[in-house]
Amino acid sequence: MKSSGTSIMEKQLFHGTVSEHVDRICKDNLDWRVCRNNDIPYGKGNYFARDASYYTSQSGVRSMFVCRVLVGDYTVGNSSCLTPPLKETGGSIAYDSCVDNIQEPHVFVVFKKSQIYPEYLIKF
Repeated sequence: MKSSGTSIMEKQLFHGTVSEHVDRICKDNLDWRVCRNNDIPYGKGNYFARDASYYTSQSGVRSMFVCRVLVGDYTVGNSSCLTPPLKETGGSIAYDSCVDNIQEPHVFVVFKKSQIYPEYLIKF
């Protein structure tokens, strides 16, 4: 992620996972290709939630990472996104991440490991 004279937006977000992925995440950071989640409405990337409660009702999720995530400039994603879309048609500058809702995002999707710092692990 590059800064073009603007401030880089960092958020503290939550990432829920099953216990079997915890060691690998601690060692190698998050990688959406490992999790193989088929529920990807906003793109094929690493999913984060604004609120921890997002993950408490999901089946099998018993571990949650509190992460610092560089979300930068974002736009609404869709299930076909492999990377964030371009800001302008025909342009060369892409958004940094995708979200579920521009005005009040609850879900963030980032596509690069370098945008993620898993800071804490919560087991429940």
